[in-house]
This record gives sequence, structure tokens and C-alpha cells, in this order.
Amino acid sequence: MPPLRALLIMLLVAGCGPTQSDDQLLTAARQHVAKGETKSAVIQLKNLLQQTPANGRARLMLGGLYLDTGDMPSAEKELRRALELGINAGDVLPLLGKTMLLQGQYNKILDEITADEQQPRLLALRGHALLGLERGDEAVKLFERILARHPDDAAALLGLARIAQQDGKLDDAVALLDRALRQFPDDVDVWRLKGDIL
Repeated sequence: MPPLRALLIMLLVAGCGPTQSDDQLLTAARQHVAKGETKSAVIQLKNLLQQTPANGRARLMLGGLYLDTGDMPSAEKELRRALELGINAGDVLPLLGKTMLLQGQYNKILDEITADEQQPRLLALRGHALLGLERGDEAVKLFERILARHPDDAAALLGLARIAQQDGKLDDAVALLDRALRQFPDDVDVWRLKGDIL
């Protein structure tokens, strides 16, 4: 067999290997996340989206990973796409709202994210947006409204702690953060503010 023909056959056989299904790629990505291997998880999700661009679950997960690594524009793009693809808004909006918050898009949050008493995470996002717009009195009322129904909500306690910090009431701020950490000991945002104060 001529060498060129043999090489072509080898390449064709190599290209006919089994491709992984969406579920297999998604599972592999989750396993990488569990091991702290974010880059590998992103690669798996990008491979998945190359073969199935309309996979909303993959876009949601990819958006969350971009958020964790600080790539806010990419996170926002993927999360908005996940919403368009029909992923439950309750799963997407808390992450999307956080990306907007971290980009300083406070008015956008108030325009796009609405919530009721049963959605404390979304209400708290609105409260933090109000804080960003220096509408502290409105933010306090909203955080207190959340805590009336959800006494240990970390995001609302964090918001009140930020206000206490701004007012120079550092002991009050730390007490609020400690209250949040009793229920949510792994909340990175709460730990970050406590570290800043201390």
C-alpha cells in the first residue's frame, strides 16, 4: 500500500473514534469542578457547546464558572444565552444579577430583575444595586423586609453590614457578618467583607 494512502486511512480511522455525548461531557465538567480544575471544566463545556450550541445547562454552568474566575462579560453572555434557551430563571437570575452587580450595572439590575418575598436572593440583589446607587435608605428597608421573612439570609445581612461599615459602626457590621456565617460558613462575600473590616 502506498505510504500516502496508508496515512489517509489512519487519519480517517482516527477521526471515526467515539464522540462523547452531552451528558458525558457535562458529567466530566462537573467532576473537574469538584476537583477544583476549573480550566479543564471550561474545556469540556466548550467541547459540548461546539457539538450542541443550544445546550442551556452547559451555558448555565459555563456562565457560573466564568463568574467564579472573574470574567464578567463572558459570564453575562453565557447566562443570558441560558435564559434564552429556557433554563429556569430561578437558577439563572441570581448568577446573572451578581455579574451585573460586579460590573456596576445597578440600574440594569433594577430594570431587569424583579422579585417577590419568596425570592430573597433576587430581592437582596436589588438591595445591593440600591446601595451601589447610594440609595441607602431604600436598601435598608429592603434588607429588613427580607430578614423579616428570612432571618438568616446571608445576602441581606451582608447588605446591612456594608451599610453599618459605611456609617462607621464596625462592631455592628462584624456582628451581622458573624450572624450570616453561623448559617453560611462558606459564603465568600461575607468572609471578604469581614476580612476588609478586620
